[in-house]
Amino acid sequence: MEHARGGTCVAAIVAAATFAACSGGSSAADTGSGCNGVSPCGGALTGTWTITSACGQPDIYLLGMECPGALLDQSGLVMTGTVTFNADMTYLFDITRSGTMKQTITLGCPVLPYTSCDELASAMALTTCTTTGSVCHCSTIVTPMRFESRGQFSTEGNAIIYPLSPTPGSQGYCVQGDTLHLLNLDPPTGRVIGDMVAIRAATDGGQD
Repeated sequence: MEHARGGTCVAAIVAAATFAACSGGSSAADTGSGCNGVSPCGGALTGTWTITSACGQPDIYLLGMECPGALLDQSGLVMTGTVTFNADMTYLFDITRSGTMKQTITLGCPVLPYTSCDELASAMALTTCTTTGSVCHCSTIVTPMRFESRGQFSTEGNAIIYPLSPTPGSQGYCVQGDTLHLLNLDPPTGRVIGDMVAIRAATDGGQD
């Protein structure tokens, strides 16, 4: 099991299926809804929530900044576990992911010094790649991996703030009845690029 502490890596845990990175905060001012058509709306956050699904935009891939055209598709990943936000402003994330993810990468990218798709595949565990011209189409099996993170949080508007990290993190959220959407946002645009969905545990009263 992997353990993480602090807001930046909370974003990374959620991003295992929702395409954010362990790289600081995002604005809560959204300019577009995500894969489930949900935008940040805030709401009563306190309670324990059971993860039911996650989705993201496969065209959002940080490697694409250095490798134009690089795509990451994590729609084959499955997320299970719980997220808890307590009234004393502490949180606990206990999440397991497994499944498959796919990448499309062009050979010659400066941050990936590989000359063939076979070489690229051999550098990544449980990965196979096929070649179309100079483009590698790779599939990776993700064995079950558990992530746990705990710490403190606050809310600001429609955002959750995780302050105790060298680079504090944040993400949008929206509570709709007994459903919580944890939303990863694209920092430059505020666009929703990932959504982890959870339902409130039956024993929670849902009061902040």
